[in-house]
Amino acid sequence: MSADELKESFKKLTLQGSKVMEANEELQAAYNAEGAQELAEEEKADIEKTEQEYEQKSNEPAIERVENTDHSRPITLSQLPQ
Repeated sequence: MSADELKESFKKLTLQGSKVMEANEELQAAYNAEGAQELAEEEKADIEKTEQEYEQKSNEPAIERVENTDHSRPITLSQLPQ
């Protein structure tokens, strides 16, 4: 996988992460709009954890990691930062 392909994959992953964040917010708004009980503490913790992980990963210098990759051997998606 070339550096350009990795950069494009990172852009796609970032977009997907944004969609997950939006879905979490929509789910919470739907619960609130329906007058449903508050989210369970575990559910709140899961949402907060997802948000924190996304923020942490989206702020990492991924492009720098891509540029420092050894291009002499192929890379698989499993080798990309999680």
